Amino acid sequence: MDAALSVEPDDRELAGDDRDSTRVLLRLTDEFGNSRPMSTGAVQLTNSGPREILGPNPFASSGGVGPVWVKAREGAGVIRLDAGLQG
Repeated sequence: MDAALSVEPDDRELAGDDRDSTRVLLRLTDEFGNSRPMSTGAVQLTNSGPREILGPNPFASSGGVGPVWVKAREGAGVIRLDAGLQG
């Protein structure tokens, strides 16, 4: 049973120069934190802060895992990315 959707960024800090970006890996896990490779579904992203999500939103996860890219906008601030399963 799917229990959680983990959000794992490659980088925790980005330069606020309108060029820096990072990959964020979204992974469906069970109640013990193990990956759920047979899971599929659409992931909806909500966010705030000086950022841009690159790619479709929502997007389909395949094998319980899916990446998204987040690009920092110009200026300082905190980027918050929340993800949830649709349906």
